[in-house]
Amino acid sequence: GFPILLVGAGNHDVGLGHGASEELVSRFSDGVGMAQTVECVANVSFVFVNTQLLPPSTSTQLREAEEERMFAPEVQRKVRQCSNSRPPILVMHVPLFRPND
Repeated sequence: GFPILLVGAGNHDVGLGHGASEELVSRFSDGVGMAQTVECVANVSFVFVNTQLLPPSTSTQLREAEEERMFAPEVQRKVRQCSNSRPPILVMHVPLFRPND
């Protein structure tokens, strides 16, 4: 078959912190697909998290919307549907924790 290509958003796609905007997120989603998604490949869940929107300098509206998507019941359901026995792989461009810049 064809190779599988999974793409996650980066800071040049949607911005980072105060540089992130709804316009950039929409442009990425329209052109590539949702930046926050769950993909199932060979019974392994790949959970894509748009961590560029999580720094405190991001607008409150964007940050809270991303946090809500990260923990949505739909994400958990998709992971369970893919595989109950294998842990999901978390994919992100910016680490969830890093020292202050």
